[in-house]
Amino acid sequence: MNIEKVLAEIEGCRERIHRMVDEKFDMAVQGIITGKGMPDEAVALSAPPSHFKGTKPAAVIFPDGRRVGAATWRKAVTAILQDCMDTPVSGGRLMAIRGKVMGRQRVILGASPEGMDAPLEIKQDLFMEGKFDTGSLLYVLTKRVLEPAGYDYGRISIQLRRRT
Repeated sequence: MNIEKVLAEIEGCRERIHRMVDEKFDMAVQGIITGKGMPDEAVALSAPPSHFKGTKPAAVIFPDGRRVGAATWRKAVTAILQDCMDTPVSGGRLMAIRGKVMGRQRVILGASPEGMDAPLEIKQDLFMEGKFDTGSLLYVLTKRVLEPAGYDYGRISIQLRRRT
C-alpha cells in the first residue's frame, strides 16, 4: 500500500467536500439575497450512480467553472466525454479503448454507431452506447470509460433540476 497515494486521495476528498459545502452555502445565501429561493442542487459526478436515479440534469459544471447546459443525461454524458476528448492524454486513451469496452450484448464505446441501440456521437469516429437507465449510464461512463481513459472526473458536478 502506497501511503503517499492514500494520503493524497484523502486530501483530494477533503478538498472536494469542502468545495461542495462552500458551494451549497454560497448558493443558499445568493438565493436569499435575490429572493429566488434555493437554486437547483449540484451533485458531484463521483457520487454513487444510484444518487442520480429519478433526477434530471440541468447542466454539467466542470472544475474550471464552465457550465454546459444538458437537459438530458445523454447530453450530460456527451458533454463530459467531449471534455475528456479535449484532454490530450485522456483523449488519446479514450480513442485507444474504442471497441474494447463491451457490454453483455453490444459495444459500449466504438468507432461507429453500428450495433448500438442509442449511439451518442462524441466526436468523429467515437460513439458511446446511450441506452441505459440513469444509474447504469453514469456507472458505465465513470467506471468503464472515464477511469480506463485516465480522466479525472472527481471535480465535475451535475446541476440537477428541481423536482416539481
